Amino acid sequence: MSHDVKNVLALQAELGECPLWSVQEQVLWCVDILAPAIHRFDPRSGELQTFPQAEEVGCIGLREQGGYCGVT
Repeated sequence: MSHDVKNVLALQAELGECPLWSVQEQVLWCVDILAPAIHRFDPRSGELQTFPQAEEVGCIGLREQGGYCGVT
């Protein structure tokens, strides 16, 4: 069996971690610990948003009321 694989996001993270799919938003969140930054990727539009952080972020979690919280 073979599968066609396509790279849809060439993020080039220094240390990418914590991929998190938001069912509500239909987007992928992840962190770059060493940048430090939090990324939000919308596969429908191809838009990547980057949110620089003041310090390293090890992981994130989605909040019920929207948005995210980070853990350093």
